[in-house]
Amino acid sequence: MKILLVDDEDMILGAISRLLEKMGHIVDTASCGEEAVEKFSRSLGGAEGFALVIADINMPESFGAEELLKRLRPLQDGVRVVVSSGQTFDPLMENYMDHGFFGAVTKPFSMDTLNKVIEKASSPNS
Repeated sequence: MKILLVDDEDMILGAISRLLEKMGHIVDTASCGEEAVEKFSRSLGGAEGFALVIADINMPESFGAEELLKRLRPLQDGVRVVVSSGQTFDPLMENYMDHGFFGAVTKPFSMDTLNKVIEKASSPNS
């Protein structure tokens, strides 16, 4: 599966990218919301767009997952975005479906946890 990973921390991008690649996914990264929108837009013209976007909830220098979802929806109907955060008790994380997300994962997480979230988010029944 081709995944776009969006986070403003380089160390997190690198670690999660390697984890996703070990799981067999093709990964591209973006360090801010603007870059994510640009990469997502460009992928739509290619043979294979992104099947899933995993985005940090809060990126101080840019917009986070909620605004990113709003900007991606007009580009692709049914875009699947998973929100990621180190903040366990954020209302958006607790009620991610009410905000239009297909999953939520709290950092730090294991390969098994990430795999379960990806499987659920990419399921046709979600």
